[in-house]
Amino acid sequence: MQPDPAENESQETGINVLLGEDGGKNRAGPIARERGRRQNRMRAVAPYGLAFAGVIAATAMTGVLLRLNAHVVAPFFYLGVIVTAIYGNVRAAALAIALSLLSLDYFFITPHEPFSVTRGDVYAAVLFSVVGSVIVLLIGKLRANQRNLRASEERYRDLVENSREFICTHDLDGLILSANRAAIEVLDYDPKDYVGKKNFRDVLAPEVSDQFDDYLARIRRDGVASGVMLVQTSTGERRLWEYYNTLRTEGVATPIVRGIARDITERKRAEEASRQSERAQHRLALQLEQEKTRLLEAQGVAKVGSWENDFATQRGTWSTETYRIFERESEFQPTHPAFVEMVHPEDRAAVRTAMADSVAGRGPSETEYRIFLPDGRIKFVAERWKIFRDEQGTPVRAVGTCQDITERRQAEEALRESEERFRQLTENIDEIFMLRDVGSTRTIYMSPAYEKIWGRSCESLYSEPDSWKEAIHPGDRNYVEKILANPKLETKRNLTFRIVRPDGALRWVWVRGFPVRDGSGKVTRVAGIIQDVTEQEQMTQKLRLLSRRVFKVQEDEKRHLARELHDQMAQSLTAAKMSLQSAEQMEGGAAIAQKLQDSIAIIDRLFQQVRKLSLDLRSPLLDDLGLVPALRSYLDEQAQRSGFSVEFLTDGAMEQMSSEIETACFRIVQEAVTNTVRHAQAKKVSLELRRTPEGLRLIVREDGRGFNVPATIEHAEQGGGLGLLGMRERVALLGGSLDLQSEPGHGTKLDAFLPIPSSLNSSGAKP
Repeated sequence: MQPDPAENESQETGINVLLGEDGGKNRAGPIARERGRRQNRMRAVAPYGLAFAGVIAATAMTGVLLRLNAHVVAPFFYLGVIVTAIYGNVRAAALAIALSLLSLDYFFITPHEPFSVTRGDVYAAVLFSVVGSVIVLLIGKLRANQRNLRASEERYRDLVENSREFICTHDLDGLILSANRAAIEVLDYDPKDYVGKKNFRDVLAPEVSDQFDDYLARIRRDGVASGVMLVQTSTGERRLWEYYNTLRTEGVATPIVRGIARDITERKRAEEASRQSERAQHRLALQLEQEKTRLLEAQGVAKVGSWENDFATQRGTWSTETYRIFERESEFQPTHPAFVEMVHPEDRAAVRTAMADSVAGRGPSETEYRIFLPDGRIKFVAERWKIFRDEQGTPVRAVGTCQDITERRQAEEALRESEERFRQLTENIDEIFMLRDVGSTRTIYMSPAYEKIWGRSCESLYSEPDSWKEAIHPGDRNYVEKILANPKLETKRNLTFRIVRPDGALRWVWVRGFPVRDGSGKVTRVAGIIQDVTEQEQMTQKLRLLSRRVFKVQEDEKRHLARELHDQMAQSLTAAKMSLQSAEQMEGGAAIAQKLQDSIAIIDRLFQQVRKLSLDLRSPLLDDLGLVPALRSYLDEQAQRSGFSVEFLTDGAMEQMSSEIETACFRIVQEAVTNTVRHAQAKKVSLELRRTPEGLRLIVREDGRGFNVPATIEHAEQGGGLGLLGMRERVALLGGSLDLQSEPGHGTKLDAFLPIPSSLNSSGAKP
């Protein structure tokens, strides 16, 4: 007898039940595999062990009964065969029958002699064998039927559980009785809380749950219901189900509803997406039509046309703008020969070569050429195109654009002429013209005069943009670097400094820089003009030296005149006054006395005027006590005379300075206070005098009416006043600086700086 696989499966199941094990499924690892092999051997041996155990148990039980004088033999052996057949297999059951026959023959069949056989024994053995075999066959048949039933149920269950359709049953109140895995997974419910506990009404979306009663009424009335339902998952997601449900009343105790549904959410979404796609395509078609219209309008604005040429037919298609560029009517047929005829004869070969190279893949797909218009005028046209090929790589057509570049060509020609004029101008003047980029130190242009003035080549400047700084005189370098710290140069700036040429020659240069702005007003470049002013500077130095000598002579003359006024006229006036006072005391009448008194008063006034004139010409305190006492005395006298308050701030003991510096400082204060008295109507005048390592700083402030500085300076330069110009000249002669700040109604501030002589000799740069 050949055992079938199903029987072996059943055998293993029975053995597993007896052994209480999980069938010894393979697990990873050597230990698990060894355990599996032992379990397989045990499964193979276990049925036969079961047969031996059953027979031994039957023999023991029969022996016990025989001792109790109960002649019951066969039933226990039949029981052992049945157990072996049920939990073992056919072979093990046959072994159990054979063992049972041996046991019966040896122990319980009379006479009790080993291997004694009688006819009755044979009949009994045959009967036992036949009955046992029938029992085994019946049990085997029953097990086979059970296996087939389980297989059929398993196939049905597998079909239902693995179906993508939603299959379920519910009673007439909506309670869900069963459901396949697909329905539970889609709804995302726990199976324990779903089958037998949840009502189908709860699965529906809240807005359609009231329609469930109508559905139940149709099921009861018609026995069938179909349609579309809106369900809601445990996460709140809405899904559309298409269902077909029927009522089952036969073969069941109570009617149930069998339902099958299909999730059509994605299909509906796809249909909706398809409808939206159709609407989108319709909108796209409208947009394309609108874009086409806009494209034609844009081509007209940009003066760019489009064209297409078929290589096989040599016929082309032109846009409206292309017809306008070529100034042809719409009836014109744009064939290739007709196009070539319009091209200027001198440009036809270049156009043919450009197209041929493009077709062969050798060159760029663009060219520029001239065309003849119907009225004989000439236009410049630029074209770009792309070659399209078939599957074999053969060129079939060209699609491109054309643009009227006549104005651009004319502008380029005008620019070339302008650049040529600019080049001729810059290369034939003695001044340097330069242009630098703000974003970097790159020199965009430097005229050839740079080589003449700097003694360096322009190429060296282009390769090393900062090499021009190497020629700056050491005494002027810090000053120039400070000015260059603002690379954008927001305002115009004039600068004069010295340079040392490679041959050692010292040159003075004057630089005027100004910003170059783009359309938005942003400074993008810095332009400048540089002029060699060595001769002018030398002449200026001579004039300054001469002016200093003139001022010195003037001061000497003033000092001499003041001394003469003080020593001679004052003494004479004093003697005359004393004589008149003596005459006043003589006898001669009251009339003579009155005349003498009037004469004395006149001499007193004359004496005061002489003293004032002497002080104005040269303060004796300046020579005798120094700058600070002279200034303090002068300010106190002017404050007492004019009625304003004075504030004098100084470092205290001021070191002795040169007479030239002290005189210039005194004259500047004298001129500033005089202007305040005459024009400012000030209530307070403050003077600040500070000595620094670099020189002497003098600041005069007053709270008077103020004035417009540029207008006043312009008026002074036109001869309207010499006081301000005199102050500026005195400061300039000493190499210092003078800054004047004032606004109407806000007073005036004068800030003067006079360098010490050593500083004057070490630096020549000046603004």
